[in-house]
Amino acid sequence: MNIAILSDSHITATQLKSVGYPKLLNTLKTIFKDVEHIIHAGDICVDQFIDDLATETGKSVSAVAGNMDIDSKWPKKLTLEFEGINIGITHDLNNFATAFPEKSIRVFIYGHTHLPSIKDSSQGVLMINPGSLLKPKAIKYFKGFSKEQKARPSVAFLNIENGLISAFIKKL
Repeated sequence: MNIAILSDSHITATQLKSVGYPKLLNTLKTIFKDVEHIIHAGDICVDQFIDDLATETGKSVSAVAGNMDIDSKWPKKLTLEFEGINIGITHDLNNFATAFPEKSIRVFIYGHTHLPSIKDSSQGVLMINPGSLLKPKAIKYFKGFSKEQKARPSVAFLNIENGLISAFIKKL
């Protein structure tokens, strides 16, 4: 099963009416064409974006509320199961330990930092932060690179197949 992950889109009501908004949805439709589900890890900012994303891509979308999602209809945490693999989702990494008891999940998805990353926790949980769709950040100086790193929008992809889990970040 292929799953697309995004976070920190920070869509505004003004952007919903902009000429760039249909282009953004079309880009997401193109890069998510081979996925079966989409997960948004918060800071949606305008709930309509999730509805539009589902309509445009034809995919089901699950989402959690972030710190910028005031009066959102989305929950603060969510657990999903795909092919027997439990996935925990919250917006902030700081909620990991309290939101999900040890060994209750195999994958943890979060956002908030706007910095894409994939790493393992000390408990063996695959931790995925897809970065940010519209407000990306980059580590300014990274060991081994002589120049300041440039931030680029990013999303992540999670694949679950026969109990095996893999993930990667895609820069847009």
